[in-house]
Amino acid sequence: SDVVVNFIIGNEKACVVRKSGVMLTYKNETRADADATATGDKASLVSFFSGNYSALNITGNRDAVISLMPKSLDLPGNFGVIEP
Repeated sequence: SDVVVNFIIGNEKACVVRKSGVMLTYKNETRADADATATGDKASLVSFFSGNYSALNITGNRDAVISLMPKSLDLPGNFGVIEP
């Protein structure tokens, strides 16, 4: 299913959208209709990616944020990333 999550890390923000199996990141944007918003500092984000799911402050649907993690961590090192 489709997922929309806002990330606010320090003074940077981004909206991550997973739609039909494709994950898109929109830098410097957030969406009012997001399933959740995750906030914290960069160290908290790294800790979150390492599996410490309590490292970030999450408002809204926590499971929506966690559902993005396996998709992010299973990418091979040579995976090509396209940014809009």
